Amino acid sequence: METHAVPLRDSGGHIQSALAIIRDIEERRQMSYQLEVQRNRLQTIIESEPECVKLQDRDGTILEINPAGLRLLNATDPSQVIGKTVYTFINNEYHTAYQQLTDEVFSAATPRSMEFEITGINNVHRWVETHAAPLLDNAGNVTALLAITRDIDDRKQSEERIHQQHAELAHVCRLSTIGELATGLAHELNQPLCAISSYAESAVLLNARPYGNDPAKVEQILQKIVCQTERANNILQHLRDFVRKKTPKSQPNQARALIEDMIEFIEPERRRQGIKIDLECDEQLPDILVDRVQIEQVILNLITNAIQAITQSENAQKQLSIKLSATPHNVTISVRDYADGVPEEIRSNLFTPFITTKAQGLGIGLALSHSIAEAHGGQLWYEPKNPGSLFSLRLPCKEQHV
Repeated sequence: METHAVPLRDSGGHIQSALAIIRDIEERRQMSYQLEVQRNRLQTIIESEPECVKLQDRDGTILEINPAGLRLLNATDPSQVIGKTVYTFINNEYHTAYQQLTDEVFSAATPRSMEFEITGINNVHRWVETHAAPLLDNAGNVTALLAITRDIDDRKQSEERIHQQHAELAHVCRLSTIGELATGLAHELNQPLCAISSYAESAVLLNARPYGNDPAKVEQILQKIVCQTERANNILQHLRDFVRKKTPKSQPNQARALIEDMIEFIEPERRRQGIKIDLECDEQLPDILVDRVQIEQVILNLITNAIQAITQSENAQKQLSIKLSATPHNVTISVRDYADGVPEEIRSNLFTPFITTKAQGLGIGLALSHSIAEAHGGQLWYEPKNPGSLFSLRLPCKEQHV
């Protein structure tokens, strides 16, 4: 019960009696008790939660944090964290993105997620993933940001190892491709070297003539030597760019230029096999945002596969077709041969590692090409033709990718 009493006085101001109002507050006490129980239960849940749970205001000041959050930051006491801003612990390159996340949670009152790196107490670095949600008052106003943050450092390290292994595999595939083309490349490089040797010998003979030198002819020969040297250097430079290891970097590229570079690269093998390459291209092709070496690797793989399919078939036309077409959002590169096609029993697993129709193939070229296409937000697929096979590589345009 709850009592409110007031004195009753006579005309002289003396207290004669008291007026008491008694109210039954059992229900209110029960409600208060239940609220306290729920508050303690919620506090226990938060305290025992294995993930970091924290409250912050719009400026990023940390209002509350549970023990798991302290452990995530390598803190031993709440005073090391509470009252400081989250930007004390978030690495500088993620400040802008996290501020944007905070503004969106407070403005739109909708949950947001983000991955970023933090630096805890004692300069310990780790990757984390946070899920942020608005904390509302009774009027529906956002009073704080509630964030649940988990340690994803092991996952990020695993992803990095997979990425490195993927890059190593891509490098091995490029070296394997160069090995398959070695005969043609050696012939292509031998031509300028032989020409240089011949021109140099001619210059020596002209210079040694007993009846006088001919500077004009010697200069012409030296110019030819320079041209052949540049030709050999271009071959080696293209080869070096293709096989070297480097960090993938997407940049705007012209699809036609990539195709023409690979046709030039494959030219010695094409001539050696006596195969004709037809190139058909839309007049207006938008740029694609890709890593040049990786996409060249896919294109070269498709072209060399087509050439090998033709050479392994007794009755195939000595011809392959390359077509470039565009939509407002994508550029599609299609490579078709007129050979025997892919056996029906392996078509469904064509992009699975170690599936191959080649007697000495590794079965990783198409699988790797497929993963490269997907990593660029594109697609690589196969269609049977009569005769032959059609492989299509679709890549998003620069604007669409962005």
